Formats: sequence, C-alpha cells, structure tokens
Amino acid sequence: GPGSGKGTQSLKIAQHYGFEHISVGELLRKKMIHNATCNRKWSLIAKIITNGELAPQVTPRFKALLYR
Repeated sequence: GPGSGKGTQSLKIAQHYGFEHISVGELLRKKMIHNATCNRKWSLIAKIITNGELAPQVTPRFKALLYR
C-alpha cells in the first residue's frame, strides 16, 4: 500500500543491478503539475492523486499520455 517503501526498495534494486528506475507515481506527479490546469484528463488524475486514491491501471494509451 501507500507509504510502504515500494519506491525506495525498487530504487535500491535498480541501482544494485544497474537498471534504470522508473517511478510511475513520479511521472504522474510531474505531468499533473504541468498539465492539470489545462487538460481534463490530467485534472481528473490530479484529483485522484490528491485524494490518495489509486490511479487507473496503466494501459498502452495511458503510457502514451505519460511520455508525451
């Protein structure tokens, strides 16, 4: 669940094995800050994250939003 250290552990594992660490939560927060005021989809995501709810399941379409 939230605050259980998943991000910290995944970062340590990635560093140990030389992998790139990707945090979907961090990507969402950065995009949310940039886009929430001008885009309905990001406004909804901002509301979900602000309320501490889980974001929708990551799908190829959702991934495309993150990497634009």
